[in-house]
Amino acid sequence: MLWLSKVYGIPAGMHASQVWGTVYLSEGSEFGSQLQKMHLCSLRRILGVKNSTTNWAVLRECGQEPLQFFWFHASIRLFNSMLDSNSETLRRVLKAGLHLASFDSSCWSAQVSNVFNGLQSSAMFKQKMLRATQVPMQEFICDLRFRHLKVWKEADFSCPRAVNKKHVLRNFSRIRLRAHHLT
Repeated sequence: MLWLSKVYGIPAGMHASQVWGTVYLSEGSEFGSQLQKMHLCSLRRILGVKNSTTNWAVLRECGQEPLQFFWFHASIRLFNSMLDSNSETLRRVLKAGLHLASFDSSCWSAQVSNVFNGLQSSAMFKQKMLRATQVPMQEFICDLRFRHLKVWKEADFSCPRAVNKKHVLRNFSRIRLRAHHLT
């Protein structure tokens, strides 16, 4: 079931995400989309854990990334392909959108350039985008993965007993003790 969700669910959630998904690309909004919530609900059913199990723990246990990862990757890939396009009109529209980004924060270029915040090389990525040069995909993907793994790196340094929330202890112990339906 996990493979089926990865093979069919994630590609189905990718349809035109480069355009409508920009709202969910900023750090901290990984789980804001209804599509992400439905995906997590199905993963919880597959695992057989309660709805109160944290989102990051469910994704980590299933070996999956938030949909935000794929949407952000698709947006940058779209941007890079627009720069390399054979269509002069498309390149002009992109450059006009980049120029518009300095005046209007609701345009696509402004939304994408603003969500680089939280990445280690955010200034470089934003500068490359606004100057209409290629965003290096390998560096971008590594940086985005680091941003998502930052949640776990912070958890590694904290003691679960020091956290004053019962459900945190329960969720981590449930996943670590394999108290779910995976074998």
